[in-house]
Amino acid sequence: LLYTIKFEDMENNCRNIKAFKKSEKKKNGICTTNYRWWNFVPLNLYKQFHRSANWFFVFMLVLNWIPQLNAVGKYFSVLPILVVLVSDAIKDLYEDIRRARQDDRINGRIAHCYDNSTGHYFKKKWKDVEVGDVIKVLCKEEVPADILLIDTSDEFGFAFADMSSLDGETNLKQRLVAKIPNIESTGIRNLMLSISIDLPNNDLTKLNGYINDDELRTSLNLDHFLLRGSQLRNTDYVVGLVVYAGHDTKVMQNSKGPRTKISKIERMMNGAILIVFLTLLTICLISAVGHYVWLKGNADPHNVDFSDGKKWNGMAPYLEPITKNYSYIAFLSYFTFIIIFNTLIPMSLFIMLELTKLAQIWFLQKDLDLFGESNINCRSISVSEDLGQVQYIFSDKTGTLTENKMVFKCLSVCKRQFGSSETGQSDTFVPSDCEIEKPHTDSDLIQLLKSNENSDHISILIAMTVCNTVMVTTEGRRGTSFSQYLPRDFSRIVYEAESPDELALVNAAREYGFILLRRTPESCVIRQQDTIMRYKVCFYSP
Repeated sequence: LLYTIKFEDMENNCRNIKAFKKSEKKKNGICTTNYRWWNFVPLNLYKQFHRSANWFFVFMLVLNWIPQLNAVGKYFSVLPILVVLVSDAIKDLYEDIRRARQDDRINGRIAHCYDNSTGHYFKKKWKDVEVGDVIKVLCKEEVPADILLIDTSDEFGFAFADMSSLDGETNLKQRLVAKIPNIESTGIRNLMLSISIDLPNNDLTKLNGYINDDELRTSLNLDHFLLRGSQLRNTDYVVGLVVYAGHDTKVMQNSKGPRTKISKIERMMNGAILIVFLTLLTICLISAVGHYVWLKGNADPHNVDFSDGKKWNGMAPYLEPITKNYSYIAFLSYFTFIIIFNTLIPMSLFIMLELTKLAQIWFLQKDLDLFGESNINCRSISVSEDLGQVQYIFSDKTGTLTENKMVFKCLSVCKRQFGSSETGQSDTFVPSDCEIEKPHTDSDLIQLLKSNENSDHISILIAMTVCNTVMVTTEGRRGTSFSQYLPRDFSRIVYEAESPDELALVNAAREYGFILLRRTPESCVIRQQDTIMRYKVCFYSP
């Protein structure tokens, strides 16, 4: 009854998808730019006038265009604010062009799409992938869209993916091929698959649906899907049906898109400018009142007769008031003083701040000490000065902000400790360009294992080797699963695990002669000292 209610509820709020049937939904292309060619000017001006200083500069411009207040020339007053707005617009345009180029690189990646008319895969750009397409993803390739798994190279139907770009966790996630009716008999070419899934949403932890079948509806959950942005690992290939494409994918639904970012320094400057502006108004008010008092005391005529018959009232000609209404003259002088004292808010400060940001970004991108796999890519020049200004850190576990590298230290068996539990500086920091050190072995434990005097020592090492989800790969082709056969060269075995704790335990057991050779959902094969042993998996503890 519960399942019936669930299916009926989904029918009213779901998306129906059929394999190889072209959908009217949007294609897989993405666009993360702020502007289009037709809205660049209005949107950029709207963004720039979040800065208080720009309003002040425009206010100065308006005052200079009033004939009675024209102090520096109305055409000349346009130049400073024009320089500020144009320089900031060029910077934003440059950032947006970089985003557009990055979008083009992503949209231009190649996906392997299946053609059911020919039965072969053909190359197709990511931006042209549509809902309903069947695509093939190879090992170490990034998944181009949210897909439902319908086939995999693993004989047990498992696939593993690195989803660190989605949830920040570096451990591998296990996914399972959906149970599709009659796929063994029809094959992918004649696949008649129809599914119903949730409408696009931003919940990375939930994705429900079901396979439409006349006889039986098979439910689907997140374990049957690979999301865009994840990288296929430990699996040669997977084949999947595209269910969400483009901005409907989970990763794009969680992307808030480009937004206006204001740094702390700019917020502080906005507040400081308001304070300076109020100070400026106060100074100009005092000056205007003083001008009124001066006019009242000095503008009255004190005629002086000269020999040529001319009269002078005691005031220089250029100081003579244009009218006897001294209040009106003081009112105009108030705004004139604002124009004269406007240098209290220097326009050059903001130009130099933008140039300083550009220089800082250039040094960050060229600093060799900051190089990792590649150089630093600055996506926003506007907030470069906020780097390193961290006030609060919310971390749920180890590995979120650290490299999460574990080194096996000691082992306690039957109240006896083997190895050393002491920690040192070398354990707290391991440079990323250095190989992780091998765990130290204890000679006493090695002698006990050779003598076979106590089975407890052997049992705990067997448990360290078997009781985990570590996958076996081969050096030189890391990332591809080789669980179908036993590797001949034990020295080339490389382990990849969902948890670094499990990886540390398996590597430690390997140093004592217990080597994991093969893992399947049903059994594990290990080299126990000099003997090959197979252990049956009875239960997986979640």
